[in-house]
Amino acid sequence: MNRRDALKAGAIAAMMAAIGGGVYFYGSKSHEGGGVSATQPFQPLPSSKASYVILPKDGGFEVFNTISDSKEFESTDASSAIQYAINKLSVTGGEVVLKRGVYTLTKTITLSSHVSLIGENGSDLVVVTNSDGVVIPENSQFVRLSGFKIHGAGPITQGALIRVKNHVYQIAISDIEAHDYYDGIVIEGAYPPGDNWGIFMERVHVYNSLHDGLAIVGYGNTYFINEVIIAESSNNCITLRDTADGVMAFENVHCFDSVNYSLHAYNTDGRLVQHKRFIAVNFEGLSTHPKSVRIENCMNIEFLDVEVAGMANNGIELVNCSDSRIIGGRIINNSLGSPGEYAGVYLENSSEIIVEGNSIYDTNMPGSKTQGYGIIEAGSSNFNVITGNVLRGNSIAPYKLTGSNDVINANIT
Repeated sequence: MNRRDALKAGAIAAMMAAIGGGVYFYGSKSHEGGGVSATQPFQPLPSSKASYVILPKDGGFEVFNTISDSKEFESTDASSAIQYAINKLSVTGGEVVLKRGVYTLTKTITLSSHVSLIGENGSDLVVVTNSDGVVIPENSQFVRLSGFKIHGAGPITQGALIRVKNHVYQIAISDIEAHDYYDGIVIEGAYPPGDNWGIFMERVHVYNSLHDGLAIVGYGNTYFINEVIIAESSNNCITLRDTADGVMAFENVHCFDSVNYSLHAYNTDGRLVQHKRFIAVNFEGLSTHPKSVRIENCMNIEFLDVEVAGMANNGIELVNCSDSRIIGGRIINNSLGSPGEYAGVYLENSSEIIVEGNSIYDTNMPGSKTQGYGIIEAGSSNFNVITGNVLRGNSIAPYKLTGSNDVINANIT
């Protein structure tokens, strides 16, 4: 680890320790935060009827439970040992506990309903499969992944460190560090039964992904994502695709140094709630900035009290969207890639958008400002409400609006 990476790791660790509550995305400057506490929708897992402990031993692994079963695996490949313990619990449910040590995986680990994979401090899963590392299969329920590191080694061209399949509910992913793979975490979670929460994710750090840090694909599920840091993704920090009819509650989400977008969402016709600061940060020494926070083909999107800063282009882009809201945010110092060209908020072919009570400006000194406009409308954008925003301090103009039926009032320009 070089000096820059060490400094970054220390900064991120300190941030994780200090996080209070809210959603975060970072772009070119650091911001301190705090805020509301997340209400945890995840239900406690049923009491475990059994558990297996896996202990690195003499170049292999010992697998044992608290009752009678004990089995030794002489291979340095931990895949068979871990899968053996999971399969033994597939009927009764329980926990597979990884004692401190290194666990090399040459095969994908597949969980079962009511079975959790729990690491003790220092548990390190090294994935060399060039496929998925750990999979929660379709129709799973009450599964928890917690307390371990998981990362790739060797040439990686596909797969995710953690993949969650369709029709799952009550899945918890917490206290995980995942890095150096193609995708960090991929969730394909569509339509859990009834009104169950689908995915609960908290205190997760994903970095150095060759593609996306976090990708969520699938209709109709519910997600609660809190205290998550995603850094250095070669594509997007977060990708959301085809997530209609679901509910996504993001709090305290931080995005650093993605090459493409901080967040790229499309076909999101359900409720996507970004609550409490949405930012984007570029560490000193990196030449690229995330393009923007971009939402396409959307309806009923809410950005509540978010912060977006340091984007190369526009701060927040809504394209082909309707019936959505950007309220109470701080959207500053964007358009770093082309100073003066882009805005804090960009609306293209979008209608019935409420932009209210935001601070949308550039805080830099005259001559150093980059954000050209507070708000830009383009295409057929119309019937939008622009009210109560602070829009002074942009380098070109407070706004450039084209909608003949817009409501524009009480803005500070």
